[in-house]
Amino acid sequence: MDDSRTAVAVARIEPGYREAIDGVFQALGGIGALVGTERRILIKPNAVAFNPEHFTSIEFLEALFSYLRDYGYTKLALMENTTNGAFTRLVFAATGYFGICRRFGVKPVLLDEEPYIPLKLPGETKPINFPKILMEEVLEGSAFYLNCPKFKTHSMTVLTLGVKNQQGLLDDRDKMFEHHHQGLHRRLARIYKAIRPHFCLVDAKVALRYGHFPAKANLADAVVPCGVVFGGPDTVAVDVVGARILGYTLDEVEHLRICNTDGLGQGDLTEIDIIGELPELPDKPLPYQILRRFPDNLRIVAGKEMACTEGCRGNTEVFIEYLAGDFRGKGGFSFICGKGISDEELEGLPKGPILVVGPCAVQESLPRLEKLYPRRKIRVVNEHNDLAKMATQVKRLMGVSTLRMSPLSIPSSLYHLGVARIKGSRSRIPSLI
Repeated sequence: MDDSRTAVAVARIEPGYREAIDGVFQALGGIGALVGTERRILIKPNAVAFNPEHFTSIEFLEALFSYLRDYGYTKLALMENTTNGAFTRLVFAATGYFGICRRFGVKPVLLDEEPYIPLKLPGETKPINFPKILMEEVLEGSAFYLNCPKFKTHSMTVLTLGVKNQQGLLDDRDKMFEHHHQGLHRRLARIYKAIRPHFCLVDAKVALRYGHFPAKANLADAVVPCGVVFGGPDTVAVDVVGARILGYTLDEVEHLRICNTDGLGQGDLTEIDIIGELPELPDKPLPYQILRRFPDNLRIVAGKEMACTEGCRGNTEVFIEYLAGDFRGKGGFSFICGKGISDEELEGLPKGPILVVGPCAVQESLPRLEKLYPRRKIRVVNEHNDLAKMATQVKRLMGVSTLRMSPLSIPSSLYHLGVARIKGSRSRIPSLI
C-alpha cells in the first residue's frame, strides 16, 4: 500500500464481528497506531430510532467495546441524539444500548440532555447549538472521535453513512434547517467541515434498501445480506466505497460530491486503495426510494415545485408508510405539500380530513382549501420539516397513539420520558394524545 494514498479496509464478518473489526484496524496499521494511548474514545453510532435494523447493531457495538477494552481503552463513551420526533433516552433503552454500556463500563452520552454551546457552521450566519462535549473533548481536546454508522440507503440523501451520520450531533431545531432539496446536502457538508471523525467504521453485516426507515412489515424486502465491516480514517473515502457497494457513484451522492470538491476528503474511487475484498456488488443500485406502501384511500397532492423528498413530502410519506405497515394505520385523508398546485388538483378531494404540511403549501394552498372545504377538518404543519408536529397530525389521522409506537411498556416509556424531561432533554416529540 502506498502511504501517500487514501486507504479503506474491508473485512468479512465470518467468523465474527470482533475478528472483522480487528481486520480493519490491523490492515490500516493497528488500533494503537491509529488511536494512540490513554485517549478517551467518543463513539457515534447511528441510532435514529429503535426499529429493527434502523440502528448500529448491538452485536457490532458489543464486539467493538470488547475489542477496545482488551487493547486498554477504558475511557469509552457512546453518544447520540436521535431523530427529531423521538428522544435518545427511550431509544437507548429500547435498543439495548443502556444495557451494553453498563456491561462494558461505557458512558452513555445523550446529546439531547447535554449542554450545548453556540457554533457557526462554515458559510452560515446563525449559530447552531453544538454539543459542548464535542467542542471541549474533540475540537479543542484530545479525544478520539469514532463514527460507526449503519449501512443504509436513505430516501432523501441516497445513502446515510459517515458524513450523514453527523446530522445526529445537532439539536432538534437545528436539524430542521435547510432540510430540503436545495440545502440538505450542502448542510451535511458544512457539518462535516466543522467536525470530522478520526475514523469511520461501518456496520455492514446487512445493507438496508428502500430508505433508512422501512417498516418492520417491509424488512423482508428491505434487508440485503452484505457480511462485512469496512472503514478508514477518511470518512469521505469510506462513504464513497460504501456508495460503490450499494451501486452508486460519487456524482450520485451530492453531499459526497460537495465534500470531495471542497477538499474535505478523497472522493475519487480510483485514488482509494481498498484493502480486502468487497462484497458481491449489485447488478443495479439498491433502491433508496421508499416502497410507497400507503393505505389505499390516501390522496397525495404534491406541488410541481418544492415538494421536497428531502423535507416535508419525504418525511411525511416515510411516516405514513411506517404507520400503515407496522400499526395498521388507516387512510381516509388527503395530504397536500409543496407549491405549484393548480385549482383543479385541489378540487374534488375525497371525503375526509386534509393534512397540509410545510410553509410552501400553507402559504399557497391553505387559503384555497379553506374556501373549497369550509366544513372539513384541515390539519396544518406550518414549519418546514417539523417532524414532531407532522408526526402528531399524521398519527391522529391514522388512528395510532404515540405510546403504542414504543416497543416498551407504557409505564416504562413514561418513566423514560419523565427522566428525560428532568434531565433537560430538548428533544421534540409528538403529542402523547
